[in-house]
Amino acid sequence: MEKIFHIKSRCSNRKKSDFFQNILDKVNTIQYSWKKEFTVKRRKYGKKIFVPKPQHLQTFRDWELRKLHLLPDELQFFRADWITDKYGKEYLLYVFTEPWRFQLTIQPNIIDKRRKLDTALEAEVDSIDRYMTIRHLYPYLVRLEKGRFKYKEWKPKPKVQYIRFIQKHSTHEWLTMIRTGMI
Repeated sequence: MEKIFHIKSRCSNRKKSDFFQNILDKVNTIQYSWKKEFTVKRRKYGKKIFVPKPQHLQTFRDWELRKLHLLPDELQFFRADWITDKYGKEYLLYVFTEPWRFQLTIQPNIIDKRRKLDTALEAEVDSIDRYMTIRHLYPYLVRLEKGRFKYKEWKPKPKVQYIRFIQKHSTHEWLTMIRTGMI
């Protein structure tokens, strides 16, 4: 089953139905469940009970809202709220102001089509997979994709002031200073 927000019938007949449908496409959230009730198992006083799973419209941080490229007319329907997370850090969260325009509907989510498989391509993939497993090549593939995960031992870096002093003089000047005994 699938639980999703839709525009209410009384709002869909109006002039701005396309406008609110555009906002809903950006703000909508979808939940899937194998049961029609959409419940979650929780503990209450040591017993396991089923509690309805809440569903809300999506909220955005400021950088996420900028990524959506909302029009000025659409931005009017969002308000900024300061939220404190569990670590005590405050951040700005943008919330849709008129959620009453949408209603939750439950509809079946059934897979009724089957994708055709390319048998030649599947056979080729299986042969490559067998080759990689027999010769133990997967660690090398991971190293190529993600790089090495080795611990680099700690080495003290030279201080910046000494580096600048060394870089002031060229190699020829250093050699002449050593020959003359200045250093």
